[in-house]
Amino acid sequence: MRNIIVLIISLCILLLPSCVNNKSMARASRAALNRIIDGYTSHYYESPSSVEELITFCQENRNMWCDEPYAESIETTLSYLYQNKEQILFFQNLDDFNNESFVIMYKDDTLLYRIDKCFFPCITNMIYGYRKSYLEYPSSIQELAIYDSITKARQELDYKRCCDAGVRKLEKYHDKITWSKKGKELLIMISNDTIGYWGKYVPCDISTTDIHLMEPRFYKDNDTFVLTTEEMIKQFKKDIWQLGVKYNNANERGNNNWHILEFTKKEGLHSFCENDDIRMETEWFHELSSYVEKFAYEHDFGKIIFVSKMFNTL
Repeated sequence: MRNIIVLIISLCILLLPSCVNNKSMARASRAALNRIIDGYTSHYYESPSSVEELITFCQENRNMWCDEPYAESIETTLSYLYQNKEQILFFQNLDDFNNESFVIMYKDDTLLYRIDKCFFPCITNMIYGYRKSYLEYPSSIQELAIYDSITKARQELDYKRCCDAGVRKLEKYHDKITWSKKGKELLIMISNDTIGYWGKYVPCDISTTDIHLMEPRFYKDNDTFVLTTEEMIKQFKKDIWQLGVKYNNANERGNNNWHILEFTKKEGLHSFCENDDIRMETEWFHELSSYVEKFAYEHDFGKIIFVSKMFNTL
């Protein structure tokens, strides 16, 4: 009998660390884990996919909760996650637009379960950025992703994280997404729910208030947008302006309307818009055409789009 009692006590001692370890997660409560996940998603605009990602985030951002009342619970929770990381799994699934689940499991135990509305961070910003650069909406997720990779060098860190998360989310659910570009409009849907709708955009309805159209745009031979230096843009605009001043001074018949012009190696300089009344037989236009063509070949651009007033000097 005595031997049996000693055996039971010994087993309890051996099992005690395991019991404490399991209870530590209970003491920390799901609130601490939720707080960690909230911090991660606020920082990266998406949910984590592993314990390692959580640990790294927490190590780099300890000041986020070091003064909080339950900071100790968070540390305990992180310790629990690290000790059991080989058996902890992360799941994220999309049932419909309003039902995206996020689950963290340890063996058969659910450590965290959330259902949130599916969120595509920074998608509107990226689409407007694409439209500003190409004067049209993107035709696919791939086109938007390529544009984002091109402009990444100019993005601030937080916006970069937001765009990265948005592109990853689009690519993750690409088989559920309908990308519909009809004429000058764009509609993106997931199942039967609307992710976003961007209305009719007609860049040829230009006015002096369309400041973003005043910036020239440069492209490679395959029509891929090129990021250029501010100095190059200023020089191009200065040369175009001085050419206009030259002819405007010689003959005061400059047209106050703005025109969008496009140069390609195949077609040369021409109007970007249909039914434009710009006169291409003028001396001003021929000199402008020669300048833009030279500029394009010097800098290896396949296409240039810019705006200018019209000068009717013959």
